[in-house]
Amino acid sequence: MSGAYSGIKSGSVIDMGRTVDFKGLIVTDLVVSNYSSQPGDSGAPIRSYYTGLSGGLKLIGFHEGHNGTTGLSYFTKQEKYTTYFYNLTWDF
Repeated sequence: MSGAYSGIKSGSVIDMGRTVDFKGLIVTDLVVSNYSSQPGDSGAPIRSYYTGLSGGLKLIGFHEGHNGTTGLSYFTKQEKYTTYFYNLTWDF
């Protein structure tokens, strides 16, 4: 994660498909990870290093929130945003 307040942090995926209640806002299909984050990091890109012919960084999602009690962070997979924005009709 590369957050505005936390900077670059690393972690591992712990679970997928989790539903989380963020103070009354229910968000579904989240990925659970153990990277650290702070308030103000929401929307930060979640990147993964990969190997292969072109190797490098790949955008895999966007930071949604952090549970201060458990130390777990949550992010939305980038495919969710890609599908949403792909189906929008833009009126310029």
